[in-house]
Amino acid sequence: MSGLTLRNMVSSENEFLAEETLVEVVSNFDHPALKFISGKFGPFVSQMVCKIPLWLAITLKKRGKCTFVTPDWMKVEELEKVIVNEKTQKNLGNLPFHYIEVSQLLLVNARDDIESPDRVSALLQEVEGIRMDRIKAGIRSVATSVNRTERVVSANLNNAAAMEIYGIKRFFLSSMDTFAWFQPVETIESSAADVQGQSYEREASSASTAAPDATEGRALRRFRNG
Repeated sequence: MSGLTLRNMVSSENEFLAEETLVEVVSNFDHPALKFISGKFGPFVSQMVCKIPLWLAITLKKRGKCTFVTPDWMKVEELEKVIVNEKTQKNLGNLPFHYIEVSQLLLVNARDDIESPDRVSALLQEVEGIRMDRIKAGIRSVATSVNRTERVVSANLNNAAAMEIYGIKRFFLSSMDTFAWFQPVETIESSAADVQGQSYEREASSASTAAPDATEGRALRRFRNG
């Protein structure tokens, strides 16, 4: 990571960080453990499962040296449960922080290792859509509270994924600055010690909000088929 702040982070950096995620593969070769700056991975034993970073797994896959083991959270039955929970539970579900980037990379680079990839792709799109609607609803609840002159000094994004945060960060950060500007000075000062006092949960709803530049959003959230 370049050391940029959240306000300036771009989607390519999220993808780079996601490639450090450990995934399971079944190797079809024998080799001692590989040593990298980030750690030692292996040894590789033919037809045995081992955990390695996603970037290394993709490299080996392209050379025909391994096959991927589909993560449990990316299986059809688990995604269907996630959808039900996202529609009924109060809080966002606890998915991997980089679930969007990891699933996209797997669908592109290891599609033949995933059972029912088209169904998985469709379910992932539905999951992301539901979660983003809930996050946007949370932002609207903050705006509503400001209109009622209630104190707003923070907004929780518990369990929000990296690309979900990326999708709303510019609009949300500028909105929070605007909300703070509208609040009386004495209100802000009196609530300085109560930063965690306000919590806004994301309820299911559909709406539109400002999006990041199209050139930065790219295709990571599209779960393309090829």
